[in-house]
Amino acid sequence: MAGRLAGIFTERDLAVRVVAAGRDPARTLLAKVMTPNPDTIAPLATVRDALNQMSGHKYRHPPVVENNRLVAIVSIRDLHRSIIEQMETDILMLAEALLKA
Repeated sequence: MAGRLAGIFTERDLAVRVVAAGRDPARTLLAKVMTPNPDTIAPLATVRDALNQMSGHKYRHPPVVENNRLVAIVSIRDLHRSIIEQMETDILMLAEALLKA
């Protein structure tokens, strides 16, 4: 099927499955070292859902798939940024509420 996510290849795959395994990067096919049929996350998943899935399965870059199409790849850095932004918003809202009280 055209456009279907066949697998994912991350820097961890490069380090473990290519370099540490002594493979020649110039001659190694991605199909041999990628993670085939990876777990995916839906675009409407929450940050908590994504973190729980990533933590439970021990990976850091889950693909975001909608209608069998890759729409993004989420990183722990993306989720961290989202949490920090939400915390900043929450703090400002709480401070404003306290000042009005």
